[in-house]
Amino acid sequence: MYLCNFLNKMGAKVKGIGTHTLEIEGVKKLKGCEYRVTSDYLEAGTLVLAAAITKGEVDILDVEPHHLDIFWQKLREVGVHFELGKDMVRVQPTKELKAIRLQTAIFPSFPTDLQAPFSTLLTQAKGTSFIFETLFDGRLQYLYELEKMGVRPRILNAYQAEIEGPVCLKGAPVNSCDIRAGAAMLLAGLVAEGQTEISNIYYIDRGYEKLDEKLNSLGAKIERIK
Repeated sequence: MYLCNFLNKMGAKVKGIGTHTLEIEGVKKLKGCEYRVTSDYLEAGTLVLAAAITKGEVDILDVEPHHLDIFWQKLREVGVHFELGKDMVRVQPTKELKAIRLQTAIFPSFPTDLQAPFSTLLTQAKGTSFIFETLFDGRLQYLYELEKMGVRPRILNAYQAEIEGPVCLKGAPVNSCDIRAGAAMLLAGLVAEGQTEISNIYYIDRGYEKLDEKLNSLGAKIERIK
């Protein structure tokens, strides 16, 4: 949608934006323009989860709330306190989290790219949470890394698992298996007792711009080591 709007502002003729069928009429040339790229809803969701898992009070700006409708729904089910504004979200401290069922699917259902970070939040929820990854193989590999930190997941098959919480996470050397798993390890490290060392952080850098600096500005203690 946003790419099509950008092209149209440059002089393209694209119709059917927002539908399953696009109609494109050729033009001789495109012109320059100014265009503001929409915010990254995955980064916004990750920052919201960072605030929730640490029981912090944080205002996250430049958010388009409608991008994350199902995410907000699941946060409410877990018991996270938050307020949505026109282009921001305020996360408030939550004393107790509740276990839920989390199942990914294509938009507008729950995004697979927030499954690992959200499941890390579920390690702090009371009861048994059920996770069902329906889109990609290997997306539950991060659970083996969380196991090093004290989580005892029940991996039912390649796509389904259960997490019993709350868990007192312990710092440990862990691996960033992919972009979102790396974010999950970072969130786990924020609430773990002791020091957590995350390897393969180039995955995190691929998906997030200066995530460590943003979290440090909120009070985290994250240091890059060579």
